Amino acid sequence: MRKSATAVVSLVLVSVFACHATVAKGQSPQGVWPRTRLGRKPSIEPGKWGTRWMNDYGNKVEHCALTSEELAKVIGKIVKGHPRLLVRSKPWKGGLSVAQFRERVKTQPWAKFSDRVKGRIMKEVKKATDSKKPLHPGFASQAALYYLATQDESVIPTLVHFVMSDIPRYNCGGGLMVTCRVYDWIYHSPSVTEEQKKKMADHIAKTAFACAAVQHSGHAFDMFQHRGGCGWLADALVAGLTLHGEHPDAEKLLRLGVGYFVKNYFRGWQRLGGRWGGYFSPARMMPMAIACWASAVETPDIYEVIRRDYGDFLQGHMYYLMAARMPDLTYTKPATHGFIYNPVSNLTTSDNYMLISRGYKNPDGYAFLRFSKVARKGRLRAKPKSFTGLHVLLYDEETDRKKPTFSENPPFSWMWGRDGAGYVQMRSKGWAADSTIVEFNCGDYVWSHSLASSQNSFSIYHKGRLAMHGGAYNSFFLSDHCE
Repeated sequence: MRKSATAVVSLVLVSVFACHATVAKGQSPQGVWPRTRLGRKPSIEPGKWGTRWMNDYGNKVEHCALTSEELAKVIGKIVKGHPRLLVRSKPWKGGLSVAQFRERVKTQPWAKFSDRVKGRIMKEVKKATDSKKPLHPGFASQAALYYLATQDESVIPTLVHFVMSDIPRYNCGGGLMVTCRVYDWIYHSPSVTEEQKKKMADHIAKTAFACAAVQHSGHAFDMFQHRGGCGWLADALVAGLTLHGEHPDAEKLLRLGVGYFVKNYFRGWQRLGGRWGGYFSPARMMPMAIACWASAVETPDIYEVIRRDYGDFLQGHMYYLMAARMPDLTYTKPATHGFIYNPVSNLTTSDNYMLISRGYKNPDGYAFLRFSKVARKGRLRAKPKSFTGLHVLLYDEETDRKKPTFSENPPFSWMWGRDGAGYVQMRSKGWAADSTIVEFNCGDYVWSHSLASSQNSFSIYHKGRLAMHGGAYNSFFLSDHCE
């Protein structure tokens, strides 16, 4: 029995590495893993930011702030008026205008937006009103989107109360991005007075500075840890974009947020190839922060800047999320880091695929969502058109009509993070049922406790797990092996 198992593993290794050798000889894999992604050089000059660059980056927010002149070079022109987060008042190439959005929700299958959501929203609004407690952020976002589509003024008082009740969200940040979207989408409501607008803007600015202070204090740890994983500075960044042109602190918030993103996060995510570091916060929040940036800034196109100057990490991130899935829809060990809790919600959330697919006009995100059977859970149908979350706003039919490379199941070899917390995955047939997958996790040191259980490990998969790495994440992670 042992000889038989050994023979199978040997055959698997030979077949996969033969595939990898073919790629290495210059025959680019056909599909989503172009050869230009292989063998990237480190993006950060050794010593420029200190030998322990990750931790040096992690909490010096004020030191990374841009000057007004530097900010003007990074962000040229910000959209005037509201809304400007994910949707604009006028037509634009990156998404829908308000008028287009309102037309969409009147036609099938988008008309389900009102039918499915209105009853639940009204129930939650009434519950919040009766209890005098703010709406849950998820329902607040839905209610604001509902207002943007229907102009139903009955939800406005509850949404104003939500904005005024916001506080920095322990323990990863990112909550203010929701609050900013609510403020942005209800801005033109005739039920909102000028005094209320000023109070809401002041409160958002105050909360954004508090979020930046958490990162600056060091409580957020390093930038690849869960409390440093871009949430706090995404809050400051999106607040600055939201309040631009109407609040005196907007530029300072932009100098803090944009400075930290371009000097730290963009370079760090480039170094990791779009893979997240030791936790799921960047995976959950990073695409939304960049999407808000893209919609609020007319020039330059931040998606194109990332593709041109930062190793195209954002699309690399989407493919990393896809690579986290085996053909049987289970998850790879390096992707989950052996967490004792279920990370599925962060890996399968469809919003991030749709945000990145829309930003780059890339149909692979749509194809993968259908493959991953999210449809069976009611999130997507044959086409991602039924309303769930932001789908009604984010879906791009023109992009979805393109032929996805994902469905061709190409062989590939991809390395995320050439140095640092490196991870390589090789597949013989993409996500086909008989595909063989070999993955290896290794780096120059353990970047965070969440990676410790996977460091220097490999696994082999072929119609099931032939060799797998075990282990569990727990609180006993501090050791000499962590930097």
